[in-house]
Amino acid sequence: MNEQLIKDALEAVAGTAVAPERVRARLNARVTAHRQRRLLLAGAGAATFAAAVGVPVALRERHPEPALPVASPAHGVPPMTPRAVSLLLAPQWLPDGLVERFRSVKFDVATGKPLGGNRSWYPSGSPYTVEVPKGSVSFSVGERIDDGSGEPVMVGSVRGTLRVTDSAWVEWQPKGEPSMIVSVYGTADDTEIALRVARSVAATEETMLVTMDVPRVPDAFAGSATFEVNPTGEGTGVQALGYTSADLRSGFRLTTEAPQPEQPYLSVERDGMTVYLPGEEPGVVGGGVTLTDQESRTVINQVTFRPPDVSWAGF
Repeated sequence: MNEQLIKDALEAVAGTAVAPERVRARLNARVTAHRQRRLLLAGAGAATFAAAVGVPVALRERHPEPALPVASPAHGVPPMTPRAVSLLLAPQWLPDGLVERFRSVKFDVATGKPLGGNRSWYPSGSPYTVEVPKGSVSFSVGERIDDGSGEPVMVGSVRGTLRVTDSAWVEWQPKGEPSMIVSVYGTADDTEIALRVARSVAATEETMLVTMDVPRVPDAFAGSATFEVNPTGEGTGVQALGYTSADLRSGFRLTTEAPQPEQPYLSVERDGMTVYLPGEEPGVVGGGVTLTDQESRTVINQVTFRPPDVSWAGF
């Protein structure tokens, strides 16, 4: 797969791209394609909304394979001690009636340094869904759009960009801080709310507990890690931990959500919880690699986990 083929595929679907807010929802979706789409975008150098929608066209078809056997729990696995990762920044104002329904943090594997994350607030009573409901607000730290569109706006003393489709998107980056994006979908005034939320953002002491960990990550994948939680409304939630190489071309993902039928995987069960390591397509982008069979078994046996903290979810 070369860059021109990817560009051709993206151009073929650009005219039929779905609403951008649905794309953001897919970026937060707890599916394996989440990682593959983002890796493909990084490798192609594309960061437009239409590109994000068109990525699946360029992916190779996955052929069903028998599931690998359940891994035996390793003896001597140490108790899970969650790390607390800073959320770095957070809105200080949100419209009334919203509750948090998705949260993720990204951090450097070697140093533990926080690199950003995503949060989404839905109208009270709305469950987590892949396609966000109207009236929702999302906030991202450490991500960029960079598609050359939009109009200039001021976020405090910082010049940012406003993009308006069926949603309003405000993107900005203060000096010395990570880039940020606020998106608002389906309210009475998306633009006004997005600007007000963006202008309320400030440093926060809030943290997120990372309740899944791989003590020794294979070197080829030890760039950054992203941990996410989708609360279920029952005092717990689906959690996932993805590792990505420094060049963004290789990665793997652990999740408590059962894989799709006929998708190959390894799994381990401890204390009534099951964690899955789904199989991945080799070489999704450029020279990307996947875990070897031995690495896969080592990872699934070493992974430590406990129920996620969902005290922040507004149920």
